[in-house]
Amino acid sequence: MDSITVAQFLKKLPADRLSPVVESGSTLEDVVRAMVRGYGRRVVYITDTEGALVGGITLNYLKNLILRYRLGNSLGDSGVLTEKVAEVFWCEKAADCMETDIPVCRRHEPLSSAIDRMLEYDTTDIPVVDRNNRILASIDILDIMHLWLRGGMD
Repeated sequence: MDSITVAQFLKKLPADRLSPVVESGSTLEDVVRAMVRGYGRRVVYITDTEGALVGGITLNYLKNLILRYRLGNSLGDSGVLTEKVAEVFWCEKAADCMETDIPVCRRHEPLSSAIDRMLEYDTTDIPVVDRNNRILASIDILDIMHLWLRGGMD
C-alpha cells in the first residue's frame, strides 16, 4: 500500500461516486438530503461559496441530535417528535453545526499517508482536495476494505 498513490486508488473506484457536499449556509435538512443521496456516505462536506472545504457533518452527529430531542423531551407522540426534529433541521445551518478540523489528503500523496491520517483523526472518511482546498473526491474505509478484498491494493 506504500507504493499506491491516492490518485491511483481513486481510479480503482467507480467513477460515478460523488462526495456529498453542501454550502455552509445550507440547512440541516439539506445536509440530510445530501447524505441520503450520497450512496451511503456517513459524512457531508461543507464548503464556502468558492467551493473550498470548511467543515463536515457526520451521520453520528445527526443521530445524536435526533436522540437528544427524543430523550430530552418526554414526547409520547412520534408525530410531535418528528415535527420538532424537522423544525431543527429546517432552522439550523450547516455552518453552525459542522466540525472544522477535517483531515484531508491530496491526489499525489501515498494512500498509506491518507490512511495514517484517518487513524490519527479516528475517522472513516477523508476528503481528497486540490491546492485550493476544493473537494475532488473522498475515500471511505469501506472503499479501502472493498478493494483489499478484491485484491486490488497491489
